[in-house]
Amino acid sequence: MKKKVMEPKEFWLKKIKDLKKTKNFEDAIKYTEKIKGIEETKNQPDFWYKNGLAYSEIKEYEKALSCFEKDLNLNQPTFETFYQKGIIYFNFENYAEANECFNKAFEIKYSSFLKTQNQVQSLKKHKEFVKIVKYSTELKKMEPIPYQFWHYKAISLTKLGKYQESTECYENLLQELNKIHNFNLNF
Repeated sequence: MKKKVMEPKEFWLKKIKDLKKTKNFEDAIKYTEKIKGIEETKNQPDFWYKNGLAYSEIKEYEKALSCFEKDLNLNQPTFETFYQKGIIYFNFENYAEANECFNKAFEIKYSSFLKTQNQVQSLKKHKEFVKIVKYSTELKKMEPIPYQFWHYKAISLTKLGKYQESTECYENLLQELNKIHNFNLNF
C-alpha cells in the first residue's frame, strides 16, 4: 500500500488541529504562522527553495528534491540550494550525489568570496580607497560556510572511502566549531 504524501500546508493544518485538541494553543499559533509564511512566498523568487525546505522539514525528501531542482533551474544556483540538496542525498545514503552537491555548493560560496577579494586587490592597485572599503565590508558580511556542511561532507567522503579528503573536512569542521565556541583546539 502506497503512503499518502501530504502537502506541507496540509501537514501543518493537521498538526494545528491536533494541538488545539490538546489545548496547546501556543504551538498552534506558531504553526499557523508557518502556514502563512508558506502561502506568502508563492510569488517570491525563492518559492521553490522555501517549499523544498518545508518538504524536508516533514521528511518528504522526494518532493523536497524536486523543489530544489526547480529552484536550480529557475534561479541562479546558490550555496544553500545545493547544500540542502546534498543533505537529502545524504539522508538517502547516496553519498556520491551528496558529495557532488556539497562540492557545487562550496564552489559557489568560494567563487563569490574570491571574486569580491579580487575586486579589492584590483582597486588597491588603482588607489580606489572608497570602493575598497565598500568591497571589504562586503567580504566581512559574507556568511561563513556552516560547520554542519563540513560534518555532512566529511561523513559522505568517509563512506566513499576518501579518507584524506574526509580528514580535511573534519579539520575545517573543528576550525568552525573553534570559532563558534572559542575553543583552543591546537594539537
